[in-house]
Amino acid sequence: MKTLNLYVAKNFSVVLSVSVGILTFAMIGGNLVKVFEAMSQGVPPLSALLFMLYMIPLALSFTIPWAILVSVLILFGRMSADNEITAMRACGVSIFQIISPVVVITFALTLVTLWLQTSLSPEYNGKARELLETVGISHPEALIEPGGVVSFGNTDIIIKDRNDQNELVGLQIYCFDKRRTTLLQDITADKGLLSPNPAKGALTIVLKDFTIIDYKDKTLGNRVIGDQMDFSFDIGEQLKDRAVAKQIGVMTLRELLGCAVLYRRQGLDTTQLEVMLNEQLALGLSPVAFLLLGLPLAIRTSRRETFVGFFLSVILAGGYFFFIIGCANLYDRPNLRPQLLLWIPTVLYQVGGLYFLKRITSR
Repeated sequence: MKTLNLYVAKNFSVVLSVSVGILTFAMIGGNLVKVFEAMSQGVPPLSALLFMLYMIPLALSFTIPWAILVSVLILFGRMSADNEITAMRACGVSIFQIISPVVVITFALTLVTLWLQTSLSPEYNGKARELLETVGISHPEALIEPGGVVSFGNTDIIIKDRNDQNELVGLQIYCFDKRRTTLLQDITADKGLLSPNPAKGALTIVLKDFTIIDYKDKTLGNRVIGDQMDFSFDIGEQLKDRAVAKQIGVMTLRELLGCAVLYRRQGLDTTQLEVMLNEQLALGLSPVAFLLLGLPLAIRTSRRETFVGFFLSVILAGGYFFFIIGCANLYDRPNLRPQLLLWIPTVLYQVGGLYFLKRITSR
């Protein structure tokens, strides 16, 4: 029995290690191009490296559960296809004895995932945001990226493209009031030239062939057309004026609990805090859910192909994560009880997995 346990544990550990490495690299690797671009724009390599390191705990909190599901589907799918499980059961070895090493490893990794979700990941996610703010003051031009929305205080910038000469193409700038509830100006420009001032944490965009629509008078807007103008942002001043309170998205479990107690004493709504707290716990317990669902699925499908196991894992893990994160985004609708809804996939995966596992063992 000891030999059998070592055999299963060894094979599972090998597949798991490879899966964690590949999935983590794939998740973080998407930011490598942006990091190299930031370095080419003057961002210190140490800051870029630190940002990547700060993202690792968050990536691992998702890739470890996913890797467990991949490993279970691949390993037990192969063992079932090769009739190894049938042979073991014919020798009097039960399913629970076969999977016991995997259960122990998964339990240990669940504790790791809980620690990552509730403590390490929020802490380093906060450090990553602070690092971005520091980089934004010293190298504000590095924050301008095409294809997305870049926000500076009450101003949003959308850029179509950017070349190596810091020239921007296809600019759209929206200026709101301090509460960001009312649009004050809509500015478009064919081109723009970045002119950063790192010493003051300021950024100026020289707009060319611009059009300004002013909505301050609450009419259809006053239109101004010109050849060139300077549009400046005082990034350092905006960061200085930001709220001092720690954002909920980077709070650890202990901080969320303490903040929830304070909110209740003050009669404030705690839905967002409760959603974040339950999201951390549900994602932290995801390895158990993936294990219980993956085991009967792998044994029943009986396939050796690695691609099939990986494809199934993408569907199951993707649906699990997207449902939880989607429910977490409903924190502004407390009547739907999002803090309870996000537990649905965890319960379904665990209950469904136990049910099918019991049916397999009863044969």
